[in-house]
Amino acid sequence: MERVDGLIESGTPRNGEPIWLDHLSDEGFWIAKGLIPTRLLAEIAENCDDYYRRDHQRFGVDFLTELNEIEHLRNAPEYDYIFVRLLMESVKLDEMMVEALHRNVIIHNYNLIRLMPGSRSKMLGHEWHRDVFFFGPQIRTAVNVLIPLQDTTCKNGATEILLGTHKHKDLPDNKLLPSLIIQPELSVGDALILDASTFHKAGDNSTSTPRTIISLKYTLSFFTQQYDFCRCLPVEEYPGSVRDRLGYQVRVPENLEQFRVPRELRRYKWSIRE
Repeated sequence: MERVDGLIESGTPRNGEPIWLDHLSDEGFWIAKGLIPTRLLAEIAENCDDYYRRDHQRFGVDFLTELNEIEHLRNAPEYDYIFVRLLMESVKLDEMMVEALHRNVIIHNYNLIRLMPGSRSKMLGHEWHRDVFFFGPQIRTAVNVLIPLQDTTCKNGATEILLGTHKHKDLPDNKLLPSLIIQPELSVGDALILDASTFHKAGDNSTSTPRTIISLKYTLSFFTQQYDFCRCLPVEEYPGSVRDRLGYQVRVPENLEQFRVPRELRRYKWSIRE
C-alpha cells in the first residue's frame, strides 16, 4: 500500500484524480501519513481523561452506559478549543475533503471514540456498519476521517475495513468477509480516510490501555448535521474557514423574515445548486 506524507506527491493520476483519491474511489479508504500536527494530538491525548471525566459528570455514567454512549465524547470542540485549532492547522486535510466531496463541504460530527481494554459494549461501532446511506456505487456523499491519539495496531483495536464495500448496497456474504478484511496500522499524525459508505468496525483491544481516536465526518453541505455546531459553540469567534466547515453557511432560517434578505445576509447560502 503506498503511503506518502500529507497529500500525494508521487504516482500517475488516473482519470484526472490524485492517487489518494483514486485509491479512495477503488478501495474505499486511504491512509494519509503525517497529515495531522502531532503536537496538537499529544496535547489532546494528555487531556483526554479529563474530557471523558467531565462528560461522565455532566450526563452520568449509568445514563451514558444505558444509551451505549459511554465510549463517545460528542461534540469535542465543546470541551476544548484545541479541537478548533486542529481544524485551523490541518490545512491539507481540508484540501483533501474539498477534493473528495465539494468546496462547500461541512462537518457532520466531531467526536472522540474510546475503545476500552477487553470490553465490547453494544455500541454500533463494534459491528460491521457504514456511516451513510448507500446512494449508488459511484456516489460519494460523506467521508470519515479517523485520527488516532496513540499508534493503532490489531492489538489495541485498529479499525477493520471491508475493502470495496462502498460499491455495494449490502454487506457481503459471510463466506466472502475474511478475504475483504484489512486492519491498517496507523501512527500518531496519520489519518484513516474512509468513504463513509464503506463497511467497517472497531477491532478488539487486547492491551491494558484505552485506544482513542478523533472521529470526523464530512458531508455535502445540504446534509443535516449530527448536532447544531452554530448554536452550541461560539462560532462567531472562530476563523471564517472553520466557521464555514462547522455549518455557518447552511443554518436554517427560522422564518420568512430571515429568509427574505439579501443573499449575503441570508443564513442558508450554500444550496444544492452550487
